[in-house]
Amino acid sequence: MKRLLFILILLSNLALTHACPLTGDSPKHYNVYRVYDEIQTPRFLTPNYKQRNLLTWQQQIGKNIPLEHIDAVVYSYSTAMYEACLHDHKRVSDNKFLQHLISGIGSRYPQELLRIAKRIEEARSYKNDPWYYPASRKDGATTFDLLLTEVDKLEQEFIAQTGEDSFYVRRLQLQRVRLLFSLGRYDQCIQLWENHIQHWPADELMRTMIKDYIAGAYQHIGEEQKAIQYYLEQGNYRALAELSNCQTGNYAAFVRYMYDFNPDCAELIAPVLQYQLCDYYQPLQDSTLCADYYQVMQHILRTHRSQDMSIWYYTTAYLEDVMGYTHKAAQTIRQANSPATSQYMQTNIRLLRIYLDAKTKPYDANYQQQLYADLRWIDGLVRKEASLVKEEWSTYDTWYIWANYSFEHDDNNYQIKRYKCYPYSMLRKIVLGEVAPRMKQANQPILSIALTNYADNLFFTLVAPANSHCFFNDFFMSMKTSSATIVKQYADRAMNPTTSFERFLAAGSYIDKDYLYDIVGTLYLRERNYKQAMEVLGQVSPNYHLRLNTRDCLSRDPFDANPEFGDIRTADSKYNFACKMHHLQQTYLNPTIDPNRRANAMIDYATGMRNSYITVWALTQYGQGYPVYTAAYIPWMTEEKEAQIQSDYEQLVRNAMALFTEDEARADVQLQYYNYHTVITQYPHTAAAEFVRGHCDTYFDYHPELNRIIFQQ
Repeated sequence: MKRLLFILILLSNLALTHACPLTGDSPKHYNVYRVYDEIQTPRFLTPNYKQRNLLTWQQQIGKNIPLEHIDAVVYSYSTAMYEACLHDHKRVSDNKFLQHLISGIGSRYPQELLRIAKRIEEARSYKNDPWYYPASRKDGATTFDLLLTEVDKLEQEFIAQTGEDSFYVRRLQLQRVRLLFSLGRYDQCIQLWENHIQHWPADELMRTMIKDYIAGAYQHIGEEQKAIQYYLEQGNYRALAELSNCQTGNYAAFVRYMYDFNPDCAELIAPVLQYQLCDYYQPLQDSTLCADYYQVMQHILRTHRSQDMSIWYYTTAYLEDVMGYTHKAAQTIRQANSPATSQYMQTNIRLLRIYLDAKTKPYDANYQQQLYADLRWIDGLVRKEASLVKEEWSTYDTWYIWANYSFEHDDNNYQIKRYKCYPYSMLRKIVLGEVAPRMKQANQPILSIALTNYADNLFFTLVAPANSHCFFNDFFMSMKTSSATIVKQYADRAMNPTTSFERFLAAGSYIDKDYLYDIVGTLYLRERNYKQAMEVLGQVSPNYHLRLNTRDCLSRDPFDANPEFGDIRTADSKYNFACKMHHLQQTYLNPTIDPNRRANAMIDYATGMRNSYITVWALTQYGQGYPVYTAAYIPWMTEEKEAQIQSDYEQLVRNAMALFTEDEARADVQLQYYNYHTVITQYPHTAAAEFVRGHCDTYFDYHPELNRIIFQQ
């Protein structure tokens, strides 16, 4: 629900003011290790054929039967439950798959196939029980032997009726292999595979499922190399890990085992490396895991047996950076490329090199020149990938990037659904995580803001249908934490770039005069530079603030002593507020003006100043509290700042009260601030006191002395 609400708000171009802490990732902490060139990275290290199996059943018996009905019968029903349904049709209920099986539409073969499959699976589960003892008849035949006889009989019948390569015969062959494997007849498994099954089409599901048993059969008869080959082809890394006797959950030993077995197997074990070393949710923090893999990498680099060492140098550099050896990592990554390196790995290596340079090189003119060249290269990659996802881009995808997520996770299938754009994730990690903060520290705040705008908004300029004026991303925060003068200089240069680097950054940035100048003007209001605020906000579209979800706050009168008790009226825009505050300031500072008029102007100025931070805070801020969406957001208002604002307000009021020369003027101020008792007791002969006495039921009896201490003379 929170995400849905957030997305709806984004579509309305709103500035958010949520107060619930739930943040996304920081680009600095993106874990972007990448060695496996697949969109869907396996979350588990054993093959999962369930979904394919259900789909093949559906295709065979009819697409009108829901997958969940097939799933229930195939995977959830025990043998006893299944048999009961076949004999008692009342048990079938509304399961359409069972109804189909019982009806015998087409043939009875599906019914019989499932019956024997469930009996075999039940027998295999009994065998795996530690209390299992083989049951046999007098002739010595075990349960598996008897089941194998039934399979032989069914196979002859199926072949006679459907042909030897039919759907049902091939599934029966899977059951035969399972029985032979359980009986320890590994040679027969391999013979059946070599003579018949391996010649089936490569995409045949039964062939794929049988191949796992064949790999195990080769392992049992001592042909380890053949077993490894088949496990690799199957992607059954868990079996390979067990073969290498590695510890459960840590496959470093398996990586070393596979390298020593075949030093050119990097691409085959890349899924394991990525699975182990790339945690998509948080930075890699497992020191034991890092140390184990780093030790393996050192072994691989020492032996240097692979024709293409790129993946090993790349992984070593990545681990060195994670472990805090960043300067060493910057040296290691420069050894990664070789003539045999794939384009895929060349890209990854260069991206990691750019990232490590951003962390280690001095930020001088030479680095800026290098950075410009590196960013142009990454820009080309981003634009290429953006063109591929533009048609399927959605607001939900936009939320992921605004919340600083670089991927989309499919919780149902336990896998990464797809990278939104890997080069863009690296761009954000490099620029937002390293370059922009260091540029600011190097006293180049304008370039820092320009880089942040580019990194935050490049992808949106390419794929998003519209840019929702974002008031919580890294770009906005970089302006929010800068002075108004700096942001004004940035805005002017962004809208009128002069150098090739500035023009390059501007081309991928979000540049809107209303958006930028409203921020500049708001910062000037925050700094109480009302003259500059007036000049800048005068160039913002008059109704721009109505697009913000802070507009309700802006509808309160900032010059009301207590706006929370006052009436909500037509808004004073930020521009009108700046104009009035500038006029009030000029009035109370002018010694030639009547003191009472100056004092009233000072009172109004003090009230407007205080309210612009507190009750009408949208004049100086875009949000209060902690929003639900991004790690970039930092609330501006603190207890210390609020205390200072209140102190400034009180001092201005005291100064104003000291300026008054007439009791009537003083009484009017006390009345304005609801200090009715003070009006009656200290100024009994004034018109204000007469007003209070005439409205005692409304004013005197029921209103507290809200500002008595401040306004005492």
